[in-house]
Amino acid sequence: MRIVALMSKPWQELRDRILSHPKLDDTERAEFLELLDAAETDRSNGLSEVAREIGESVRRFEASHPQFTETADKILHYLSRMGM
Repeated sequence: MRIVALMSKPWQELRDRILSHPKLDDTERAEFLELLDAAETDRSNGLSEVAREIGESVRRFEASHPQFTETADKILHYLSRMGM
């Protein structure tokens, strides 16, 4: 999933800073990393649920507005062919 991948970078940067911070002892570092892991798991689970719900909403919209969806799809296709 693209969103999850994009949002992973800041988490990795935070993890790297925790690992290299000179004022943290091993116990503090372990506690921070444990909290970070828990927060990242919660975030990933939440994003997966949001992505699933968005997908369902899009499918419902497409089903209830087929002509609009087809027209929008054509416009987006032409724009992508133009490099936009």
